[in-house]
Amino acid sequence: MAHVEEQTVVQAPIKPVFDLIADHRRALSWLTGFTKFEWVGGPENGLGARVRTEGEVLGFLVTTDLE
Repeated sequence: MAHVEEQTVVQAPIKPVFDLIADHRRALSWLTGFTKFEWVGGPENGLGARVRTEGEVLGFLVTTDLE
C-alpha cells in the first residue's frame, strides 16, 4: 500500500485550523486536485469521521475512503 506524506507549517491558532481541516463540507476549498469529498459515516466532522474522496494525486486519479 502506498504512503504519501507532506508537511507544512501554518502560522495560525490550532483550533480554527483543525476546524477547517476536520470539516468535510469545506475540504474542497483547500484540498487541491480533488473533485469529491463526501461524508460516508461516523461523526460528521473531526476524529472518526469517514469520507469518500475522488481527485488527482501525483498525476494519478484516485478514489479512496479516509478516516
